[in-house]
Amino acid sequence: MPLLISIEGSLILFAIAILFSLYKNIRDYKIIIGTIDKPFGLYRINKNIIKCVYSNIEIDSDSVHDIYNDFIKNKNIYRSRKYYTEKGEYNLDIRQVNSDEFIITLELIKRIMLNADSQKLMKDVEKALIDKQFSLYLQPIVNINNKTIVGYEALVRWLDGDRIRYPNDFIPVLETTGLMVSFCNMVIEEACIILKKWSNDDLKKHLHIAINLSPLTVCTAMFECQFNHIIDKYNINRSRLQLEITERYALEEPIVPKLSRLRLLGHDILLDDFGTGESNMSSLKTSSANYIKIDRSFIDGVSKDITNQSVVKTVITLAKAMNMEIIAEGIEKEEDASWLIYNGVIYGQGWLYGKPQAI
Repeated sequence: MPLLISIEGSLILFAIAILFSLYKNIRDYKIIIGTIDKPFGLYRINKNIIKCVYSNIEIDSDSVHDIYNDFIKNKNIYRSRKYYTEKGEYNLDIRQVNSDEFIITLELIKRIMLNADSQKLMKDVEKALIDKQFSLYLQPIVNINNKTIVGYEALVRWLDGDRIRYPNDFIPVLETTGLMVSFCNMVIEEACIILKKWSNDDLKKHLHIAINLSPLTVCTAMFECQFNHIIDKYNINRSRLQLEITERYALEEPIVPKLSRLRLLGHDILLDDFGTGESNMSSLKTSSANYIKIDRSFIDGVSKDITNQSVVKTVITLAKAMNMEIIAEGIEKEEDASWLIYNGVIYGQGWLYGKPQAI
């Protein structure tokens, strides 16, 4: 009896079904396709990769490749997981109905739509990337006990003529144009250039730089290859380049194994905006992170806010149990810094110690 694969939700599942059959080494299968209202086609790149070609691409071939890699690397593949692409956020679910039937469902959770103004902004952002109008601003990360600078976080600013524009103006656009990978590679390279320069300065050669990674970039099939190529190009000590990723994404597949491999190579992994997601002990145990950055919403006024004190103390206890370091974000008041020091926090950043500055 042929394997029965039911397709629900998206044309891309046709390709996923083919990959699934390859993984299972099934040659006799039948695919039932639900509602289809757009033309599509498939062609084989090699025995493991099927590229999708149709009128409105929702997931690129690299993402399909990542899905395939997840299939062959995970024994228990029959579970729900999320994928983040430059077109949106998807939930993939594979369920085995019986020995001869599987149902594969791909649900679009979030899509960013561009109006006319956003389309103009999209062109401006694309031009800004080509013209190298983006610049790294560095904000110090300090030992809050003695205010000694131990490193910096790299924050990107768009130098748009006489204006300085902030990430909220351009990150959403980058996420919808396919430019996020190029943007992240630019940030990685600029950080490496700075670290390379500092390596010849006795006063700075011990400092690190933390950069923010986009889940869209990490999820691409070529991320690790491109990342490692840039590091090798500048011969950077990997421990001096820290990698930040928002808590929500750092604990989900297929990001976890990629960050784990980078951690093994020597990079610190920082969970950013911690406390705003859905972390728990179980998920943290499977993560490769060795730093937790407590979100500024819990730090501002913590010396007087009993609720925030409880949250921060819980995170501190959690970090100690997991052998992780804490960085408190958004410290602006001496009294908040004093409270954090009293409760065992060593590292912090915020306007109390310095605003982001151009290099």
